[in-house]
Amino acid sequence: MMYPLEFYGEMCGLSLFVTEYTNNGRLAIILIDRDGEDFADVTVNLPGERCPEGCAFVDTSNSPWLEEFIVWNGLGEFTGAYGYSGFCSYPQYRFYPQAISRSPKNTYRAEYLERGRWKKLEDFDSEDEAYECMEDQYYFDNKNGEPFVKYRVREVRGEK
Repeated sequence: MMYPLEFYGEMCGLSLFVTEYTNNGRLAIILIDRDGEDFADVTVNLPGERCPEGCAFVDTSNSPWLEEFIVWNGLGEFTGAYGYSGFCSYPQYRFYPQAISRSPKNTYRAEYLERGRWKKLEDFDSEDEAYECMEDQYYFDNKNGEPFVKYRVREVRGEK
């Protein structure tokens, strides 16, 4: 699902990438833009703070607009608690399960550069397969007299 956000006078369409922090399994949420790139971390990991299941601390230090975004889009509600790190305090939110179902696994995309924009070549389940495709395409283009085409592989979060 795409969520609208006006950011510095421009409208952005953002989606949620929902996962967990590897060190403690707590809820982690990242906002992703239409190109699959990270836009903002919604949550911050505060391992020393008590945090019930389904709750997370919101990174208002880096993105002060996040509380309004969460409430406006019906993603969760403020619990009344705060977590602390350094000189910053972070509000704790209970996220609604129906709004933050876990994101599908990551894929890897082989892309090529055309007129200043990266275009999709193909998506793969593994990074190795994507690099293999990119190398094959690069070899093919060089063989056919197009030695200056640029390629890359990037991780695409939560797309099918």
